[in-house]
Amino acid sequence: DAFRLWPTAAQILSDRGSLAVNFKLTKVIPPSEFKAAQLLEKIKRNSKLGEAILHIKEYPKKDASYASKSLPLTDEIVVSLKRQGIKLYEHQANAIECALKGRNVVIATPTASGKTVCFNVPVLDAIIRDTSSCALYVYPTKALAQDQIRKIASFRDDNKGDDVTDKQYSSGYYFTMKLGGKQIAFGKYEGPTPQDIRKVIRERCNIVLTNPDELHFGILRFNQLWTRFLKNLKYVVLDEIHIYKGIFGSHMALIIRRLRKVCEALGARPVFILCSATIGNPIEHAKNLTGCDDFVLIDKDSSPKKKRLLVLWNPPLKEDGKRVEALTNLVDLLTEELITSNQIVKTIAFGRSRLSVKLAYKLLEDRYRQKGIRNFASFVREYTATLPPERREEIFSALAGGKIHGIIGTNALELGVDIPDMSCYLSIGYPGSITSVHQQFGRVGRVGEGLGIVILHDDPLEQYFARFPKEFFDKKPEDITINPKNPVLLRMHLACYIHEMSAYGGISEDDIKTIFGEEAIECLRKLEREQKILRYEDKSRVYWKFNYSSNDFSQEYLPIRNPISNVNFTVNCDGEKIGIIDGASVLRDLHPGAIWIDNDRQYEVVNVDFMNKVVNVREVDFEYYTVAAPKDKVRILQKKQQKML
Repeated sequence: DAFRLWPTAAQILSDRGSLAVNFKLTKVIPPSEFKAAQLLEKIKRNSKLGEAILHIKEYPKKDASYASKSLPLTDEIVVSLKRQGIKLYEHQANAIECALKGRNVVIATPTASGKTVCFNVPVLDAIIRDTSSCALYVYPTKALAQDQIRKIASFRDDNKGDDVTDKQYSSGYYFTMKLGGKQIAFGKYEGPTPQDIRKVIRERCNIVLTNPDELHFGILRFNQLWTRFLKNLKYVVLDEIHIYKGIFGSHMALIIRRLRKVCEALGARPVFILCSATIGNPIEHAKNLTGCDDFVLIDKDSSPKKKRLLVLWNPPLKEDGKRVEALTNLVDLLTEELITSNQIVKTIAFGRSRLSVKLAYKLLEDRYRQKGIRNFASFVREYTATLPPERREEIFSALAGGKIHGIIGTNALELGVDIPDMSCYLSIGYPGSITSVHQQFGRVGRVGEGLGIVILHDDPLEQYFARFPKEFFDKKPEDITINPKNPVLLRMHLACYIHEMSAYGGISEDDIKTIFGEEAIECLRKLEREQKILRYEDKSRVYWKFNYSSNDFSQEYLPIRNPISNVNFTVNCDGEKIGIIDGASVLRDLHPGAIWIDNDRQYEVVNVDFMNKVVNVREVDFEYYTVAAPKDKVRILQKKQQKML
């Protein structure tokens, strides 16, 4: 047995290839028993790693504060909560109470504070009271929608908490369950949803889970197919609203305004429930995103927290005066202290890019192979948005089942996907915002103590934090900024909006000002000059409708994200699908001859079939990898003002 050998002897045998260590023999430290300070002391004693510990901040243990008041919920919901062992925290009860009273609410509490319960309870309660009631859940990514399907299904009458009954909700697009003996239907309305299932979802579902793109292209554009659903819409849930920033967030704000007006035309005024990570301006962002003014803020987290330690880590200097790469230190920490032949600490690591994640995984494989460990891939997995849905589902199932104990991923793991209890968090560099740091760090310390380590890069901003760590730890969460008054976006969404309202008697100038603001009037004039819309006048009002005789309305529905990124390519090796990657990444990274890393394997790009959107690769074992070297070229098109400095 390798673990009974003296360490030196084991290393000799490993170097000679005579020893293959099996992780199955290694003790996994249960998260409930993990002690962050003990592990940190052990790392400090490591002569190779200890000097890199720069600053430590302790987040003390905090007890839960439970709701003291009873809520006017149906008996069916009360029974289901008890069956799941859910006792409402104070902030959850406050959020649910606001929603039940018909008030818009924004919940801005940390990761793992139970935000999902805050909207599932009022939504399901409304459906129990009136089975025609509907709710729309909008998520920025598809993975979040699938995760939410399981959480909705946990309220069902026959929930036994076993894998057999849960499995039916792990994949697919249309689902049903009984709650209090009443049938509830819910489904995912996404790009891949089959046409026959789309029709079923439109006609039967109480809860529809979708994304901004499908809300724009598939629901609002063809809103007359959704009359049953939209006129009975009681709640709109927007999760992870901190993702809606910049141009994408501005698009989303205009889409939500269109949704509100279509619902209003059908006699519905849904309540908005918004959820966010801890950000600097939750109320302002909620108002800008929806156009509604009456939001209640829930930002006092009353869920329990174990003691956690967050470490700022600065890699040591090399002989040439440069610092050791953050990626190298990540591999050192994992292979020497966290996931070793002596113990396994359940760990989640984040990289800022897919390349950094793939390189980390490849370096880990090489380091473990040097140590004689051959089966590391069965214990540590890589997670990026390029993975096919079935692979992502398999990884989460393996995590939940305790089959793997480490995961390295991009910020796709940062969004509200439910990841089982982890003990240690590592970040390859500063993730770009304090909001992201807290989102990622919130993945650890749910059951037992937690340890987080941010490994700094050797660049000016991160070395500034190294010199002034107080600036890092005292930094407030960033504000989220959007601009729904952007004239280019306004023109596009106004054209879409006028099409959507043409079936309801058109739209007046006053309505346009109310929903989009004064800035939209110039866009209205422009659309009129382009003959995209027609002006009508009767005794009581002046209004506009879309000009269908001269224009195809579908041409107005342009992509709301990078149009190239919206196109996905399939990566094939010997005819087998091994991944999915967006068009922008294909153009940048997957040219013929490029090396693409996926989990512990290397692939060389053979060719790119743009017609069929396929990247063909072959498996290789090279000593190098390729990185795109972007070049920016700036050319002055016009001088508006010149000033000597």
